[in-house]
Amino acid sequence: MKSVDILVAVRNEEKSIPEFIGRLNELAQEDIKINIIFLEDGSSDGTIDLLKDLSQKFNNVDFVSLENKYGQYAALSYGLTISDADAIITMDVDGGHPIETAMEMIVSYLNGYNLVQGHRITYKRKQSYRTVMSYAYNLFFYIIVGVNFFKQNVMFRLMDKSTKEKFIQNKNWWHIFKTNFKSKDGIKTSYIEYAAPERELGESKYGFLRLLKLSYKSFFALLSINRLILVNAFLIILIFLFFNFDLIVIALLISILVVELNVSFYLIINNYPVHKLKIIDTSLPGLKDE
Repeated sequence: MKSVDILVAVRNEEKSIPEFIGRLNELAQEDIKINIIFLEDGSSDGTIDLLKDLSQKFNNVDFVSLENKYGQYAALSYGLTISDADAIITMDVDGGHPIETAMEMIVSYLNGYNLVQGHRITYKRKQSYRTVMSYAYNLFFYIIVGVNFFKQNVMFRLMDKSTKEKFIQNKNWWHIFKTNFKSKDGIKTSYIEYAAPERELGESKYGFLRLLKLSYKSFFALLSINRLILVNAFLIILIFLFFNFDLIVIALLISILVVELNVSFYLIINNYPVHKLKIIDTSLPGLKDE
């Protein structure tokens, strides 16, 4: 029997969790062993106590409570490192990632796909500034970084064990929880479109400033060294041109930008927050002694 771990990062989601578990267990296929691992991330409500109770009530529910200052993606990346299932699904608990779609992902996996990516086609609850920023952000990434985010616009995906291990090896991806696999990796990929419903319970954790910070990290986390060299070369040419035309201030500003780009690239790709996470409590026996 194949096993699938559902990895869910939660913070202040005590209202959403019971319905999520009930719905998932209701729709789960009998020939698939599904385990839910909640990665609790600094809740101030009753989420931790609820997870302790539910992990005792249900054989397929576990939790890890983390001291985590680094956000959802660090928690999910940690979840990848502790899962030993045949496949994992990363998703949200608030209804934005339909459980029915997760079940479709499992069917695709059983049909031979290594990676099944959710593709959100509508998002009614998104504020207007986020819609505009999303399109601009995706276009910028496609042109400069070379990664297509238009179909990979959420972290809602299934990865089989071999794909998960390749993801873990690319530690830069931990910052943004998106993939940049190449054709040579031999990963058979499928996309499933879905519409995200309105959030009924809980509140979004992503405001404007947090999204801006995430976008900044994303740029450097997925930028290859070859593309960084090209960007540097282009900016250095601009510096020389502006100096030649006595536009000293502009040339100096671009010089500062070059320094900022390279320092940020170095700091981000050499900083892996997953290693800094500390376990506060867990229902997983193998982690209690760590």
